[in-house]
Amino acid sequence: MATLQGFKIAKVAFDASHTSPHYLYIKKHTHQKQNDLTPPGKTLFVVNVPPYCTKKGLKNAFQGFGPISSVYIHDSPGPVLQPSSESNIFHKEKYQFKVAFVVFIKSASIDKIMKNDFNETLLISTDSNPVKTGIEKWCLEYKKQYPNPDDVQKKVDKYMAAFDAKTEKEKQELEKIANQTDDAGWTFVSYGGKKPSAPVKKITTKEKKKREKKELVNFYTFQQRESKREHIAVLRKKFEEDKKKIEMMRAARKFRPF
Repeated sequence: MATLQGFKIAKVAFDASHTSPHYLYIKKHTHQKQNDLTPPGKTLFVVNVPPYCTKKGLKNAFQGFGPISSVYIHDSPGPVLQPSSESNIFHKEKYQFKVAFVVFIKSASIDKIMKNDFNETLLISTDSNPVKTGIEKWCLEYKKQYPNPDDVQKKVDKYMAAFDAKTEKEKQELEKIANQTDDAGWTFVSYGGKKPSAPVKKITTKEKKKREKKELVNFYTFQQRESKREHIAVLRKKFEEDKKKIEMMRAARKFRPF
């Protein structure tokens, strides 16, 4: 059996009617990173996977060596990680040659593959398990471009359930602290309605007096000028009133015999 840079060469065809095989380069997968889904010893690394070959097709090709737990097809080599729940739900397949990871249930299946000469051509589509082609495949690929309504509804329901739980928790916390006075004299007041607002601190008379003492009076220059003008106006007004009082007092002291 021919090898190329550590890869074994396996012939593969779409079905039994095809006489011109395609070549896959396979080897035992030995590396695993953290949270990787491809365990060493049970995973087959496949290179040069044709665009028409699907996960179902790879299962058909290698199912004779043992039960397969999962198949992962990537655009380029790399770790196979659990897809995030927040990943993009729109899927669009790229028409290119790819790499694949075929994970078997038993490690003995990998040993069996490594000992095989691959003189016979592996089939991607079989009579018992055919792979869709033509219009059926294109319709399936078109549907995969758009999210499944059921999956979208599940995501919406999950988000709304978490949002309602968060809102209810905040409401309960507001009710606990409502109308309570802290050591500084602040009273928490919560206002209800269709959309409850955040707790509002209502200042007491005691705290108001403290704040008035701490506040800076006439801090800005224009405030100082205005204060001086008002003070001068008050002094002038008082001066005029005092002058009038003095004149009246003088007039009252004059001697008037008749």
